[in-house]
Amino acid sequence: FNEALGACQRVVVERGVVDRQYRARTLHTLWSIYLAKGALDEAAQACRALQAEFPDSDLIDDSLLALGRAAQAANQEQQAERFYEQVAALPKGSALAAEGIYRIGQMHEAHIESVDRDGEVQFNTAERGQAISAYRRVFTAYPDSTYAAESLRKLGDFYFAERNFI
Repeated sequence: FNEALGACQRVVVERGVVDRQYRARTLHTLWSIYLAKGALDEAAQACRALQAEFPDSDLIDDSLLALGRAAQAANQEQQAERFYEQVAALPKGSALAAEGIYRIGQMHEAHIESVDRDGEVQFNTAERGQAISAYRRVFTAYPDSTYAAESLRKLGDFYFAERNFI
């Protein structure tokens, strides 16, 4: 990792000398190495550098989505949600936006039910509302995405569970 990081960092500091496409790929590779190393903050910093220098790069949405997944896996759900939202907010749009919003819905859905000390199931209506909002957003904003049908099914399940058939 350290050898690869050193090689990438040498290219990154050489502004104007290196071909733009090569520099963009190097920033993406630097991000990838940090992510594989488990250095989430450094990976996010490399992704921000890529986004700042190459705002139209096709590598940004993939990088942000992967950062979201890594943050989610590390139980840093607020940070994961920020990364997923950034994918959806990219100025030129992203084919991965629907997946980012869908993953936000999944994170909130995971917190709807919990078991208290007495073994009673507790329902968190705020989390439920946020999950519904995310799934509705996927279905309405990205109706042609592969996540739209599953989002609609989840919405139906929520409403069916509360016997809301209207």
